[in-house]
Amino acid sequence: MTNMIQFFVRLFLITLGMIQMALASSAFEQGNAAYQAKKYATALTHYQSALKEGASANLWYNMGNAYHQSGDHARAVHAFSEALRLQPRDRATHHNLAIARKSLQLPAPKRDMRWATGHLTRNEYAGLTILALAWLTLFAWRGHSTPRGFNIIFNACAAIFLTASIIAWLSHHHAPNEAMIIAPEATLHLSPLAASEVLGKTASGSLVHLGKKHAGYVFIEDSDATKRGWISETAISQLRKW
Repeated sequence: MTNMIQFFVRLFLITLGMIQMALASSAFEQGNAAYQAKKYATALTHYQSALKEGASANLWYNMGNAYHQSGDHARAVHAFSEALRLQPRDRATHHNLAIARKSLQLPAPKRDMRWATGHLTRNEYAGLTILALAWLTLFAWRGHSTPRGFNIIFNACAAIFLTASIIAWLSHHHAPNEAMIIAPEATLHLSPLAASEVLGKTASGSLVHLGKKHAGYVFIEDSDATKRGWISETAISQLRKW
């Protein structure tokens, strides 16, 4: 009896998962149809529904296009940035992100360690790590039976792959929480109160680092560390970790 119950529970969960996948696919296709009909607001409604069931590079890319066409360039920058985290070498996404940033008159983004290690996805780095470890294990077991020059070359490559994967993981995993300014004008306050002293404005589409939150406000700092203060949470959209 217990086994029968477990079987039906698993069957129910599998069926539920398949239904959710079908609904997400349906919402995505409906969004694409609305986009082709130039009904961008409707398309975004369907894309947001699909996003609740799971993100993909194609979904974020299409959302970015819909936001851009509807004139919301800040959210377009955010969506294209999310797409690149999942598909970092896609030329169309890079191109459209540059156009959206230009629409907001944003300066070119700074290149840091994450940019240097961001040309591969997390899964690709994981695959490289597995291959490197597998080769080093094989060498430890059968290294004596292969030519010395061959071992030196492949061990060096394995070490490079492993080091690159470790650096990529550290640079992305320990990166600060980040968000995109999506409000047309985002006001920085001295404290988490609407009536507190105004410190200045932040440009729409800017990337900021997130700090602590309080009463609907979050402490932010821009990438240059020149602007910092409290801003309404409704003015930002948080970026997902790599």
